[in-house]
Amino acid sequence: MKKSDKYRKYDAVFQAEALRVASESHSTQAAAHILNLNPKLLYK
Repeated sequence: MKKSDKYRKYDAVFQAEALRVASESHSTQAAAHILNLNPKLLYK
């Protein structure tokens, strides 16, 4: 298994949706919970 295989890839549509949810949310924590993501990923 290559190192890159263990990381999830997100397509442009999901990334755009994540940015929209994060910008409309009161907190990054709340947006991450809605998207079922680690909050650190939204900062990247």
